[in-house]
Amino acid sequence: MTVVAWLLAGAGLGLLFRAAKREVATGPAMAATLALTIHLCAVGPTWREALGFAAVALALERTTALTGAARRMVFVLAALPALAILIVRPGLPTIATLVDVLFCTQHGALATSAILWLGALGVAWQAIRAPRPHAWPLVMLGLVLVALAAGHRADLTWRAAAGAFLVATPLLGLGLAWLLAGLTRVSLRHPVRAAVAVLTPLLIWNVTLVAVAQAGGWPLGDAVSFGEIGAAQARVLHDWIGHPLAAPANLVFAAENGLAPSRFDILGSSHFDTTGRLVIDLGSHDDAFVADGWNGAERDPAGSFRWATQEARLILPRLGTGPLRIRLRLQPFVYPQSPGQAVQLELAGVPYGRASLTPGWQWIQFEIGSRGQSSGAVLLTLRFDNAHSPAEVGLSPDRRTLSAAVDAIEISAVR
Repeated sequence: MTVVAWLLAGAGLGLLFRAAKREVATGPAMAATLALTIHLCAVGPTWREALGFAAVALALERTTALTGAARRMVFVLAALPALAILIVRPGLPTIATLVDVLFCTQHGALATSAILWLGALGVAWQAIRAPRPHAWPLVMLGLVLVALAAGHRADLTWRAAAGAFLVATPLLGLGLAWLLAGLTRVSLRHPVRAAVAVLTPLLIWNVTLVAVAQAGGWPLGDAVSFGEIGAAQARVLHDWIGHPLAAPANLVFAAENGLAPSRFDILGSSHFDTTGRLVIDLGSHDDAFVADGWNGAERDPAGSFRWATQEARLILPRLGTGPLRIRLRLQPFVYPQSPGQAVQLELAGVPYGRASLTPGWQWIQFEIGSRGQSSGAVLLTLRFDNAHSPAEVGLSPDRRTLSAAVDAIEISAVR
């Protein structure tokens, strides 16, 4: 961060503290401002990003200082930049893009920051629970999110996405102050329930320890480092509920597709971005896609791959309705007097093409025409003509069923 960026960010934090202090007590306002300071240090905004943050913080500070018609007028003025962006970028973003901006585990603002996730919860809390409903922050946040999603790109890094999201961050900082103040009131009125809420995560964490021990991941009586056992517990918890900060998007995805919430978290997104391409590197970071019919990941000098059985399946994110091009890099399992090999590709149970394979690594391509809109994740099936184990054909003691080694699958929209 440059000196100018630090000065602008500091001014924005000061304005945000003033706004929060008008809404809640000094303690929650100070805590929320400190949390946002930590977030800004992690992001390291440029001076332009810091300027946007400070401008929105100023709008909030002025809004909270006013009442009645004047307050509504400042809100309208503060929303004009978001409306201008929507006019410059015609067309509203899809729900899937909004989910990506918020909950994508690669760069979604809420999924990658507990501070912002809790701040969003606080904005919703205030809109619903306040004695006089405060709908204006929720509407303002919605407009900003739609404007951000209108220019969102699926290939953004976390840093670029977090920098762009700084224009919405002051609103979430105010939401965090509202949440802290609300939780303080609730805990004073219901101390026993508050204590149970605090202790429940510790109980769940202890249950994951038991699950790891029962699965054989922690031999009882053996010394083990906290890093190892903690990582195993985190994996168990992720298998159960997914990434907590990707909720509720990962829970909705799980309900729609009949999959575990963790599948959404590893995919990073719930849909296929038709402006780019999806590349699945089999044998390397492919856990989000691999279903049944695959052997373990392997690597040779040419790269990583997996051996498929006679019928192998992949889980893909939701696909659009337009035509697609699917390319596969693979090589068939060959041995002396082996029969010819061919593969049939199916998408959501519908066959879309068949290709014959020759010995050695090769690219094959399938053109997929327009289809109906998928309601959720899509199953891609590779069905090979034959599969045998090396033991069957006298090559080695290996008894795995092999049809072809698959290195990569590329999916792109045809324009």
